[in-house]
Amino acid sequence: HTPPATMTLTSGTSGRGLDFFSGCESAYQQAFQLFVGHEARSSWSSLRRVLHRHLGLLHELPLQTLNDRLKKFPFVDPQPFDDLLAEIVDALAAWLRRVLEPSWVTSCIEQLARLAGSPNAEDEAELLSRFEYQLPLKLRELQTMMRPFMEVQTSHHVDGADAIASELVRSLLQIHHIVEIWDRALTAHFLAVLRSGFGARDAQGRVTALAALCATVEMTPFEVAHHLSRVSTETFTVPPREIEAVHAQLSDLEQQRIFRGPPTLTLELGLRPVDAMQGPESVPGLMEARTEAMQWWYNQGFDSAAPTRILGASLLKHLVDCQLHPDPWVAEMVPRTLERIYGLYMSCDAFMNRLLLQFGGYTSGNKVEVPRGQGLPLLSDPGRVAESLLVFLRNWDAAMEAAEQEEMQRNKIANSFKKQTVKRASKFNMTTYLENMKESGHGVNEVVDLLEGAQPIPDHIFCVSSDGRRYCIDEDMERRWEFLTERGQEIVERLQKHDRDLGPYVRLDTQDEGELTRAWDGLYREDACCLTNPDTLRAAKANYMITDDSDPEDDDGEVRLLEQDDVSDYFGLSLVDAPPELDQSALVSFLRRQEMMTSRRCLQGLPLLPWCLGSDFRNTLVLDGNAQGVRRFQCVLKKSKRQDKRVSLVPVDSRAMSFIVLPKYQRFQVRDGDRLVCHNWSCEVQLEPDFETSTAKLALLTQDGTRFESPPEGCHVGAGAASLQQPMQPAFPRAKLVVDDPSHDIAQVHLAFFYDAPMNRWTVVDHSPHPQGALLALKAGVAYPLSRGLQLLFGPMLLRCELDTEGWRNEM
Repeated sequence: HTPPATMTLTSGTSGRGLDFFSGCESAYQQAFQLFVGHEARSSWSSLRRVLHRHLGLLHELPLQTLNDRLKKFPFVDPQPFDDLLAEIVDALAAWLRRVLEPSWVTSCIEQLARLAGSPNAEDEAELLSRFEYQLPLKLRELQTMMRPFMEVQTSHHVDGADAIASELVRSLLQIHHIVEIWDRALTAHFLAVLRSGFGARDAQGRVTALAALCATVEMTPFEVAHHLSRVSTETFTVPPREIEAVHAQLSDLEQQRIFRGPPTLTLELGLRPVDAMQGPESVPGLMEARTEAMQWWYNQGFDSAAPTRILGASLLKHLVDCQLHPDPWVAEMVPRTLERIYGLYMSCDAFMNRLLLQFGGYTSGNKVEVPRGQGLPLLSDPGRVAESLLVFLRNWDAAMEAAEQEEMQRNKIANSFKKQTVKRASKFNMTTYLENMKESGHGVNEVVDLLEGAQPIPDHIFCVSSDGRRYCIDEDMERRWEFLTERGQEIVERLQKHDRDLGPYVRLDTQDEGELTRAWDGLYREDACCLTNPDTLRAAKANYMITDDSDPEDDDGEVRLLEQDDVSDYFGLSLVDAPPELDQSALVSFLRRQEMMTSRRCLQGLPLLPWCLGSDFRNTLVLDGNAQGVRRFQCVLKKSKRQDKRVSLVPVDSRAMSFIVLPKYQRFQVRDGDRLVCHNWSCEVQLEPDFETSTAKLALLTQDGTRFESPPEGCHVGAGAASLQQPMQPAFPRAKLVVDDPSHDIAQVHLAFFYDAPMNRWTVVDHSPHPQGALLALKAGVAYPLSRGLQLLFGPMLLRCELDTEGWRNEM
């Protein structure tokens, strides 16, 4: 197989793609669109993750290798291969698209209600999630097409074609088994719902069956309420009391799902597909090992998730407590390797169903075989844990070193293209351009003669070189691929390179007429859809002047971050409000002082980002109070992956009360999966992108089953049928989602949504009169980009994002 030093990324990052199989490449890009932009949705996350990983590995390793190999031989016609491979990918994408459709679960329940009492009801129910494409037969056809190129004694022999075809078929069969196992799991739930009945006396069994289905699909309580409220047929609807009963069972079933793992757990452990259908209980010793792992997780004070470095440190501390002292190399590499593979954040689900599977699969020093997934008996056998950690590090060490070397090389190449001294235009050198054009050694006339057949193709072109090694996707190659593509990292990065920072935001009291007048600064217009920061307005009105880009100060005197600045040195959180019970916290007492914040200037010794914040002493910023709503591990603050001058916030605990307070009368970008909380009412934003036209449609989902689709010009949310614009209030679109329930305390114009077509961006403007009338609920594992002036609500504590620029650059 490919040697470690020469393995490079394929189409996922380098941009090569399947240029020989163009139809297959197009089908793959359409399939990958099912995963792009919807990562923040909680439902189907296990199915999305496993298929995204295996489809990506298939696309970037065996398919890319076959593409690059066959295109070197002029006698190979790509059309038959291209058509067949595109057909296979389209069939897989069609099944996945059908299952991931937001209304699919609702429509399936409605269809089951209609089938109740029918003699063929169970047969019909089995077809709801059936993957009917005969993939094994198509793979036999693919092998037949490859056979002529495997014959050694013919002139059409392609060296290594048999090995590449074998890996390609194996990868496709693995995907087929994954789809088949999920199909059977969903069918079992549908049959349970059907057998429970749809009469009034069948409520208890029906609630249990529906709760089990929702837990397998990984729905949140909000999604459960929305989808079950939409179930409506001539004979059956889900009553509100049954929805509440499903909610009551959902938490326990979610814990059971994490403990037992996804339907494909045993398949990922390496069992045969026939054995994988029997569940994890069929594997001797597996459930005992998983019980110990989960018990240890909760003994460490972790809940739904934990920062990865703290998890690694806890593993090492556990060994020390058991009188096993790791050497310095192990102590350094365990947190570093875990963070590199899984990112800064690891959920309990990832710990149980991804990390745990990495331990085992070796023969111990005392000649005992340790099965995969059973290498961490943290409570019963610390010695095996130490040995498993060492094997784990040795397995990943070579991949980690190769990945870091390739990253350094890519960064070196990328930095060579950065502009250095030229600011307003580029210097064009005709001589250099012509020399680059002639680097191949062939002139234009020679290329024309080759294309027209006037000059024969040299013999060495047909003699494609080969290194003589058999192509094989082994565990080492998969690890390198995981490192380089970062598919194992769990944090959902929402900030893109082209996204604009809409801040800085100003704090505004919409009930204070004088403050509104000062904020508008004489530029109020009735058709203005939002308020712009006054400092930004003054800078925009100033005369444009070409200045030195190294000047740290803008025209208005504001210090901005330069290219060489690290945002870790400037970012901080200041205290806006906190309850008296938090005064005993040393951090809160420090922040109550005038002009103090959690910056590196104010807190001496504070490390560079990332920072962990919570009540546990292992955090970087410790909120050592007893305020309700502050969790052990509240969030992680880190540098944004795609814009290194911005900071993102990643909530850690899914049960934590973490919110962003929407700024008054100012635009804030919303993305797919965002949940907005307005007092006792909430809605979820659903964006459906159209990749062909580079547009997106917005829909608002509510807990009572309402789905409101916004027109392209936008909409607003409020009480009452009519909405009137008040003095000094920005304009809002006419379309309205009406919320009439007075208990929700919704204003006449509460939220306004706008679409920016040039940026393909949806934004929301908060019109509510209450200071915290509109909140963005933060989901665990999702990275939310922050801006200056943005307010964060952690339980009862209100913080504001700041840039601490006072005196820092002079000190440096």
